Amino acid sequence: MPGKETKTVFRKAALARGVKAYVESHGCTMNYGEGRAAESRLRSGGVEICHDPEDADVLLLNTCAVIEFTENAMLRRLRELHSLGKRVVVTGCMAPVRKESILSAAPGAFVYSPGDHEMLDALLGLNIDADMDCWNSPGRNDVIIPIAQGCLSRCTYCFSRIARPKLRSVDPERVLGEVRRSLGRGGVREILLSGMDAITYGRDRGTTLPALLKDICSIEGEFMVRVGMMNPSLMMPLIDELLDAYGSEKVYKFFHIPFQSGSDRILRMMKRGNTAEQFLDIVRRIRRRYPDMTLSTDLIVGFPGETEDDFRRSLEVIVETQPDIVNVTRFSAREGTPAAGMTCKIPGWKAKEWSRRATELRFRISSEKNGEFAGREMKILITENGKNGSMIGRTDSYRQAVVPGTHAIGERILCRVVSSTPIHLVCEPLAAHGALGQTLAAVQ
Repeated sequence: MPGKETKTVFRKAALARGVKAYVESHGCTMNYGEGRAAESRLRSGGVEICHDPEDADVLLLNTCAVIEFTENAMLRRLRELHSLGKRVVVTGCMAPVRKESILSAAPGAFVYSPGDHEMLDALLGLNIDADMDCWNSPGRNDVIIPIAQGCLSRCTYCFSRIARPKLRSVDPERVLGEVRRSLGRGGVREILLSGMDAITYGRDRGTTLPALLKDICSIEGEFMVRVGMMNPSLMMPLIDELLDAYGSEKVYKFFHIPFQSGSDRILRMMKRGNTAEQFLDIVRRIRRRYPDMTLSTDLIVGFPGETEDDFRRSLEVIVETQPDIVNVTRFSAREGTPAAGMTCKIPGWKAKEWSRRATELRFRISSEKNGEFAGREMKILITENGKNGSMIGRTDSYRQAVVPGTHAIGERILCRVVSSTPIHLVCEPLAAHGALGQTLAAVQ
């Protein structure tokens, strides 16, 4: 904890007239949600939010440290911000476990644990109600709600569970209240529920994620809900309830379920808590209920002791499940995790080769799957501006779509899929005419 003198410096800076703050977030959706929450707290306390660190008095860096490469990038960025001579605040996953490294890169920085907004209030001398809900950001068509800190898994490679070790679910009434407030402000069309493992939500409160989803979907209004990552081992006991909750038209048919390895031997070493067959069974059950669902998954290659046969099993899982997205990560030994001390390290060149092969397979599959949508008509929710006179939107299964022309963000339009890439569909509004064909060609 910083001394009294440090807190006094911050308090004077925050209470000065016209104080400005800059907030920069990295990593997962939950981190971005917490970054938005920090912006809202600061704004409510009378601090102006600016978009250029050069213009700010206080610089808040919300860090990610999922792998060593990312942590090193965070430290480089921290040194850059510190060199501006401004007051620096650091939070995110590095804050609880890498404080010495942070202070070495930015001497005098104030460090606080992720999600501890009361500490941020005290730091800047803000007079904010500790129970205030503040996830919504002005001018955005989505709201990110970090529904829980921590998780219940014990994965041997995971750095995040060290940074956020305890499950702390947000009171469901607070979540529902924020959804109502966000919709009441107008313009919000997407509710993004985030967490280290969303399926664990409510285990510490006697409730569940499916129950929360049903309550959210009972709220009046036109909006879509996207659920964040869910680990298969903890999905299994709730799979029927979860699939029922996804039955609402307000829930994107999007499932982010990491499998990490197709080898049961490696899964045991990772302490994932499930077998490859159990992961396959979950995907089969989801597809039977929602054939057009989007499946996103994660794969770690180069885990200590992994063999060519283990990797081949991972490729077999990808072929069988046909995921739309595979986030392939080369194993990174994170200090403090059990996997960091494991023997039988995999050479970097081998992990890189496996990563390339898995990625090539992933793009081949997603290219074929997206191509099957050609000619289909579907409604697209416009979510952001695109390039070359186009807009970006989402299908009901959260597939990304490029729509030529100018459309209002938050508008839902009927389109026909005319082509695709491994990443997105290219859609033509059914009311399209005139020069739209030229614009369409430009975005393909």
